[in-house]
Amino acid sequence: MGLFHFFSDSGEEVIEGGNMASEKNADRLSREAALAIEKYLDNQKLGIKNLKVTFDAREGKVTLAGEAPDTAAMEKVVLAAGNIKGISNVANALTTHAEATGEKVRYHDVKNGETLTSIARRYYGDGDEYMKVFAANQPMLRDPDTIHPGRKLRVPD
Repeated sequence: MGLFHFFSDSGEEVIEGGNMASEKNADRLSREAALAIEKYLDNQKLGIKNLKVTFDAREGKVTLAGEAPDTAAMEKVVLAAGNIKGISNVANALTTHAEATGEKVRYHDVKNGETLTSIARRYYGDGDEYMKVFAANQPMLRDPDTIHPGRKLRVPD
């Protein structure tokens, strides 16, 4: 999956102190934030084994390592990390030994005023397919009626 770019000023409030790292406290903030991000990702229960998170507060960059049970879980954990406020880049060093499913996935940056229905209408031609997008983004999305601008979502074919 490589390197993903995100809007760092929106997302889940996981990192205390945000991305306002001075040179003096950047290393401490990086270590503390990495632990908080790792805990948050573990709580998503995506089945990532040996998850290791590093964070560079100066760049707003998180690096993920470990083993994902499948490609969908790998994509979800990358998106969960990137949709944390203060993170602008996610480097994916996760591995998976599962066979590829052949599912094609696109990514959508949520804009102000959009809903899962409008996103489904755009990609599938039918707003009633919104649950497909919702399911592809669980557990990060908890309610199909609540999405936030600036988040990046998985949109499977």
